[in-house]
Amino acid sequence: MMASKTSRSLKNLGLAILVSYAYSSVAEAAASADIAGYPEDMYQLDSREVAMLPHYCIYTYSFKNARVPGSQNEAEYDRWAEIMGDVFKHMHHYCFGLMNTNRALFISRNKENKAYYLQNSIIEFDYVLRRAPPDFALLPEIYTKKGENLIRLGKYRLAVAEFKHAIELKADYWPPYAALGDYFKTTGDYAAAREILKQGLESAPDANALKRRLAELQGAKSSTKP
Repeated sequence: MMASKTSRSLKNLGLAILVSYAYSSVAEAAASADIAGYPEDMYQLDSREVAMLPHYCIYTYSFKNARVPGSQNEAEYDRWAEIMGDVFKHMHHYCFGLMNTNRALFISRNKENKAYYLQNSIIEFDYVLRRAPPDFALLPEIYTKKGENLIRLGKYRLAVAEFKHAIELKADYWPPYAALGDYFKTTGDYAAAREILKQGLESAPDANALKRRLAELQGAKSSTKP
C-alpha cells in the first residue's frame, strides 16, 4: 500500500514537473520574441507595422474591428470583399503572416526572434490556404511567401514543394521561379537554377528579375556544397 502511494506521488510529481516545464518553455518563447520599441503583442497593430502591409489589410476583419485609421471606409471594404469573395473574411490572417515576416526580417534582433516570427507566419499562411478556393487569385503569392519563409527556417524540401505549387497554379507568376533559382544557386546547383529561370522566362518573358538572375549565372559551373 505504501509502495503504491509512493508510486502515485512520484508520478504526480513527474507530471507537475512536465507541466511546469511546458509553461516555462512557452513563457521563454514569448519572452524571446520581445522587440524593444515595439508592442510585445504584435496584434496591437502598431502603425509602423501596419504601414508595411498591402493597403487592403486595413479593411480585413481584425484591422477593421480594431478601428485602424482608414479602416472604416465601407465603400473600400465592399470593394475588396467583392474582389476577393468569401475568403476576404479570412484575409487578416494573411496580413498577420506578413506582419510576422516583417518582424522576422526587418525588426528582430536575434535568431530566436526571427525563428519565432517565421514559424508564426507559416501558421497564419496555412490558415488562409486551408480556406481559400482553388481559384483564389492570391494563392500563388501566398504559397510563394510561405516557401520563402520555409527556406529561411531551413526547411528546404517543403519550400520547394510550395514554390512548385505556386507555379502550377499560375505559370506566368515569376516570383516562385526567382525563389527557386536563388535556392538552387545557394546549393551550388547552377544548372538547376538556370533551368528553372529559363522555364520562368518561357511563361513570363518580360520578368526582368528572372533575366537578371539568369545573366548572373551565365558561365557559372555547378559545384557541390554540403
